[in-house]
Amino acid sequence: PDHAQGEHPGSQLGWHPGFRHHQYEGRVLALTILEGLRQALDLWQDGIAKDGFPLAESYWHVGPAYEKVREALRTHVNTEKEDGSARSPCETFIPHLPRICRVAMSGYGMWTPRLHNNFLDIVHAAPNGYKPTYREKMQYDGFDLLPHSQAIPDGEVDVHAIAIASNSPAPDIDHEWSDADAKNATAGTTDTPPTRRWLREASQAAFTQGMEHLWTDNKKEESTSIALNDDKATAADRQLQETTPAAAANDENAVIPGRGWEIDGWVHTDGYCDGSSMSTCGRQPGNACLLYGHNDNHLSLAGNSLSGWLVFTLPKIKEGIVLARMEWWCGGKPSMTKDWTEVNGGKTTDTTLPDGRQLGKPTPDQLVPKDFEMDIAINGVITKTMKRDEWLKFIPEPSKNCAVWPLLNDEEMAKRENFDGEDMEFG
Repeated sequence: PDHAQGEHPGSQLGWHPGFRHHQYEGRVLALTILEGLRQALDLWQDGIAKDGFPLAESYWHVGPAYEKVREALRTHVNTEKEDGSARSPCETFIPHLPRICRVAMSGYGMWTPRLHNNFLDIVHAAPNGYKPTYREKMQYDGFDLLPHSQAIPDGEVDVHAIAIASNSPAPDIDHEWSDADAKNATAGTTDTPPTRRWLREASQAAFTQGMEHLWTDNKKEESTSIALNDDKATAADRQLQETTPAAAANDENAVIPGRGWEIDGWVHTDGYCDGSSMSTCGRQPGNACLLYGHNDNHLSLAGNSLSGWLVFTLPKIKEGIVLARMEWWCGGKPSMTKDWTEVNGGKTTDTTLPDGRQLGKPTPDQLVPKDFEMDIAINGVITKTMKRDEWLKFIPEPSKNCAVWPLLNDEEMAKRENFDGEDMEFG
């Protein structure tokens, strides 16, 4: 490590509950899980006695049970009250858009822990190829070994070993470890078992590169295959492809991805932070407790009136609702624009490579200029300009640090029959 390691994790602050509180909560959770496990074993035993071995799928497939709960909730929250009052407590939190309490919502973000849906994956690059990137690299990659102090003592029950127990034979693995395999490691053939090195690299790739980028990679292939004269190309496809830097140079309303947005937040280091024990996270330079693997991180994209358009494409929008969460209280001028005097530093359509990088709540009057306006564009067309007074109405937070602004609220979209959603670009 580039920094001496501490004796214990940091952030043990006065407003954080002490170990007794965590111990109490942990025991409550443990007892709840144990009770659920007891009932599951009873059900397992009764099911085998009734329907034979192995246990029938109807006893342990939870999909139908989940859908039953979801449908009951959908029915409850969509039933209008006779007096016209809020249909659920949720609607009292967000009175200006109660419909979001009645539909299933999905999202992209940058806070962790998070498994998929990284907002950076759907952000469009500026004409010069610039996209916000992490400023620091992890000190090391790969999974951490279990500390000896956390190992299961001899003679004690190993729950994990029981959970992964199988009747299948152990895999045929070449346990030799040769540095010569580093560049030439392959999966082997039916005659040559895979090496440990190859298995490690394949395992790490599956965790860090697996589903995270599948959608964006497929989308790139799909978008490049659509020609302007293709029957499959929609009006939005044609407009987006026609809005090249050259064509948009003289169009002040052209929606061109900006080059003044940057990653802002607590720790500016990438990592696979899914909240599991197998995450590779919290390994930034200067970290005094690398083995902690801290997953909690608040990141966002920061910009201002000189940063240009922030453009991204959301897939399969079905209900006609899109909200943007913004932290208006985080003041300060992003380092990308600190020396600029005009939008994108006067290089909106420039395609040369960039260089440079950095970033108690103040009041809206301190941070939101009197002439503030926010343009909203959908599929390359400006659909709304939200003035300052209207924009400020959305500052109240339904929950801590969660102020949201509507980018789309189309109730008619949700009424379409046999509609599987459509991809839409937002700016």
